[in-house]
Amino acid sequence: MNRDDIYLLYDYNDWADRRILTMCAKISHEQYTAPTTIGTGYGSLRATLVHIVSAMQLWRMLFTDPPNVYRSEEDHTALELTEAEFPTLSVLEKRWQEERDTLRAYLNTLDDGKVKGVLRYTLPNGIVRE
Repeated sequence: MNRDDIYLLYDYNDWADRRILTMCAKISHEQYTAPTTIGTGYGSLRATLVHIVSAMQLWRMLFTDPPNVYRSEEDHTALELTEAEFPTLSVLEKRWQEERDTLRAYLNTLDDGKVKGVLRYTLPNGIVRE
C-alpha cells in the first residue's frame, strides 16, 4: 500500500459519507432523533451518525497521536461523542466536515514511508494493537 492507495480509500469513504449525509438532509428533525429498531445497534439515526463521527475522530487521533488516545478507559470514554452534542443534523454535519478536513490535512503529510510504517497503540487493559 502506498500514499495514493490511502488517498483512493479516503476519497471513496468521503464520497460514501457525503451520500449518506445528502440522504439524511431529506428527513425531518423528528426522523433524525426518533428511536429505531433497525439493527444498527444504536437507538436512532442520530446515534448511528454520532457513532460514525466519533469513530472518525478516534481513528484520526490514533493516526496522529497514538500514545495519548488510550491512556486509560476514562480518557477513551471521554473522547466518545454524545447525541446531546448534536441536537440537529446541521450541527453534526459541521463536526463531520471538521473531522474530514483535519484527517485530509494529516493525509497530506504522509509519504510512502509513513504509510508503510506500523501504527502501535496500547489499550487500557494492556493489550498492544498494531
